[in-house]
Amino acid sequence: MSSQLKQSPAPVVAGDEASFQTEHLNDSAANDREHPYLVRKDLTLAELKAAAWDQLRLEIVGDTLQRELVDATGASRGYERIWPDGTKKAGHGSTVSGTFSPIGFAPHELLNLSGPLVVCAGLADGYRIHEATGYPVACCVGEPTLRGLADKLFTVAGRAQLLVAADNDDAGVRSAKATGRRWVVPSSAKDWSDVYQQEGIHAVREQLANIQDPFEPESESETRRFNFVAAGAMIQHLKPIDWLLRGYVERDSLAVLFGEPGHGKSFIAIDMACSVSTGTPWHGNDARQGAVFYVAGEGHNGISRRLRAWSDARGIALDDAPLFISETSANLSDYSSAVEVASTVKAMSEDIGQAPALIVVDTLARNFGGDENSATDMGAFIRHLDEMRHEWKATVLVVHHSGKDKTKGARGSTALRGAVDAEYSASKDEYGVITLESGKMKDAEAPAPMSFKLDGVKLPLLDDDMNPIYGAALTQIEGYEPPKREHARIGKNQAAALASLRKLYQEHRKRLERGGQDPDGARVEIEQWRTETSLPRQRFKESKDALVSKGLIREAFPYVELVD
Repeated sequence: MSSQLKQSPAPVVAGDEASFQTEHLNDSAANDREHPYLVRKDLTLAELKAAAWDQLRLEIVGDTLQRELVDATGASRGYERIWPDGTKKAGHGSTVSGTFSPIGFAPHELLNLSGPLVVCAGLADGYRIHEATGYPVACCVGEPTLRGLADKLFTVAGRAQLLVAADNDDAGVRSAKATGRRWVVPSSAKDWSDVYQQEGIHAVREQLANIQDPFEPESESETRRFNFVAAGAMIQHLKPIDWLLRGYVERDSLAVLFGEPGHGKSFIAIDMACSVSTGTPWHGNDARQGAVFYVAGEGHNGISRRLRAWSDARGIALDDAPLFISETSANLSDYSSAVEVASTVKAMSEDIGQAPALIVVDTLARNFGGDENSATDMGAFIRHLDEMRHEWKATVLVVHHSGKDKTKGARGSTALRGAVDAEYSASKDEYGVITLESGKMKDAEAPAPMSFKLDGVKLPLLDDDMNPIYGAALTQIEGYEPPKREHARIGKNQAAALASLRKLYQEHRKRLERGGQDPDGARVEIEQWRTETSLPRQRFKESKDALVSKGLIREAFPYVELVD
């Protein structure tokens, strides 16, 4: 490495420096071990540090590997976190556009570079490219930022020979072509790190030589992602609404279904998924058959029981249905994680010969790595879902929790409600009836509310005491009128008791989730609730009875259940 790398510390953005140092906590011991992500890439932290600019901070903090991001002057602009499973996310307040981690060079050398300068999207890829060629490599954050960084470096390092090295997948090739620079992708694997692990460093060097000329579109319209269509042409090609579930869910749309915990939203989502995958009418409404991919974030054991209950209740086998449930959740607000999900969906769709018709994300919270209240984080989440939707003209259904004021819709940033084509709420009343209501239908008349009851379905299972285990399936209730309740004023003791019950209820849900069980099975014993409130027995009884009479809770001795 050039001796010129021994420079005084680069300027640092004050706010980011503070956050970076706070997270590091001077934890030098954490860096005595290797990070699982690096182990999978056959890399060590020491190797990375030796190759990178010597002022660049590369650290293991807790369970994450953190790499600093700098601009062309060497100023710190934030950092990227990498988790053991490969999930990546820029740190809060970090700038990703036009920033990078330099390997094999110092930012101040850019002005005088006259040889090759490689731009790539990953840290491990950048290391292998530098190891194979000795070229300086600028590692950006995800392939969508390749173009911005290439443009920035072209301005700063005008004499350098820029080469964009991307992944060999649709997103990688598309991003590489969009830079308008020379580009190359691996020919034998998805990324450059994979090439090294499968074939060795010589294969990386050989495949990097397969350089493609800058992409030249056949027509000017190919260079424009933003175009206009004549109104007359649109009118001539009018089409009726293309329904996935007639009257309720359109094809090629983004929909959200929200509700409080235990109010049946996941039952409805699974019910829809089963109907689409088998082509079974959804409670009297035609369903267009197609493959369904269900990104599940919680209660996998519960999902299997619900699927069997649906199958037994309808008398329709799911054995050969193109319905697939994820084994883990996915951070769909992170680009690399979203790409991995999309790639898996694509591969499985090709294997079965059916494009996805419906992709369910259940729940948003379990498949979201950012701040739900941040319009920026929510915007990234929506953008990644839209990319999957447009790829196959599929419908994406997001299952979400309601906010504190459920009359205002789903919780978190309003960017989600603004983006969806359809919004539904699921609520359960004191009689256990689940009602689905439309809150938004962008291009069609809002459908009438639909009400359901949960019917028990005996499963071919026994518990430890040899008692039968039951699942549940939805049955529509025709003409049901949900009870109208006035807003109930509650006293001090009632409010305290209700807060204690909600706290216990959430604790029980989390315990069931950790054990891989259905969180909707959470129940609270009345005596446990009384102990938690610390109220005298008589005051507790008065509060409990008042909450029951106001329809806020219901007793199912020896348990109590939340209604609202």
